[in-house]
Amino acid sequence: SLAATAGVAPATLRPLGTAVALVGVGASPAVVGADRTGLLAGAVAGTVALWFAAGAPYVAGAVLLVGGGVVGAPIALVALAVAGGVAGLVSALRRGRSETAVGVGLALAAGVPATLPRALGVVVAVSLLAGAPGGEGA
Repeated sequence: SLAATAGVAPATLRPLGTAVALVGVGASPAVVGADRTGLLAGAVAGTVALWFAAGAPYVAGAVLLVGGGVVGAPIALVALAVAGGVAGLVSALRRGRSETAVGVGLALAAGVPATLPRALGVVVAVSLLAGAPGGEGA
């Protein structure tokens, strides 16, 4: 996504980068571990995101484009990323793993790394998750 935005790679790669970033955030419970409460909170957050996007599609599209850098991704993939990110964040907080929680929260808030500040946020999030207990294999 960053290379496509900068003009180094073809712009057709930007939706692919968006999808990879959203799947990565959505898979955070698999990396950090999840408990029942975290999964329930994630399911509620994903459902609310899907409900809001279906109710106000133009507003949701504008918010996702400007606020998250999301380009060319289905809303279900965005809802999956919200659900997985919230589930991983809640599970990490409940276990008292603050470094892991900051990493997941930062990955969730950074959005798609299509600009340098967002890419830096994603790099910091990944480094926090890789340094967390159980994150070495990720």
